[in-house]
Amino acid sequence: MTSTMIHIRIDEDLKEDASKALAAMGLTLSDAVRVLLTKVAIEQRLPFELKVPKAPTVTSQRVDSMDDILRLLGSSNPSQK
Repeated sequence: MTSTMIHIRIDEDLKEDASKALAAMGLTLSDAVRVLLTKVAIEQRLPFELKVPKAPTVTSQRVDSMDDILRLLGSSNPSQK
């Protein structure tokens, strides 16, 4: 099998931290990338779940008054009608 080279840019601290963690497992960065890509090729998916963070909900936002709640809900204050 012919090998090819991949070049990636990552934060230096991330590289150092990951290298130390992988070395403790007896792996290099190249080994870890090879394992990841092999698993992706076999399973046709990432070996972990990625999620998009949810938009803030009304219950997670600070409100000081009923007017704030109605504004967040897209309503107008009934007392203004």
